[in-house]
Amino acid sequence: MRSIRPLLFGLAWGAELLGCTGTTLFTNFGPSYCAQNSPIHADDCINQNLVPICGSAAGANCPFTTGNGVSTGPVAYAASFTVSGATAQLQLINLPLSLMSGTNSFQISIAADAGGKPGAALESYSVTAPQYALPVQAPNVHIYSSTHPSLASGATYWLVVLPGSSTTVGVWNNSAGDTPTATDFLISTAAGPNGVPTLAGPWASTSNLLRPAFQVNVQ
Repeated sequence: MRSIRPLLFGLAWGAELLGCTGTTLFTNFGPSYCAQNSPIHADDCINQNLVPICGSAAGANCPFTTGNGVSTGPVAYAASFTVSGATAQLQLINLPLSLMSGTNSFQISIAADAGGKPGAALESYSVTAPQYALPVQAPNVHIYSSTHPSLASGATYWLVVLPGSSTTVGVWNNSAGDTPTATDFLISTAAGPNGVPTLAGPWASTSNLLRPAFQVNVQ
């Protein structure tokens, strides 16, 4: 697993991300609840609502959001995307992620699909995130691929976001209007040996009102 320090961009992040770092394969960013004078997001605003990313020791500190059915840890989420064009190599993952309290550690993976759930990881990363208090529109954490795994045309993959520690309390901001189906956004509330959910799940559908925001770029 690769440990990295995330890169955070301010007002010009959208132009830099789309213009200089490959082709956008998937994105659900868009105008939403961002303040007009926000110093964080410019035009590609995200939702102030969120999903929690928490370890088992988070307890009631794990943020509750209407519709996700979770008020305590552990909890992790996985969102799928499908390659609509030609086979390409992963270059960049972008997501609004922040720490509320506890250990600043998150485990993020791009995983193959295995029967409608996350399967084997193509690439995994251990990252930190900026710390903010609720409500928050988190800066966008940019994760650059080091091995550039191939994403096959027509195939479905999963972006999986796990807490890195049993004490981690974090949030992943929602998209502006990407409504989940029963199969493209999953939750895991089972703690593994270290008090955090694992890539293996088990995974289940969630009633969250929106999928979280993320972007995948390829080269």
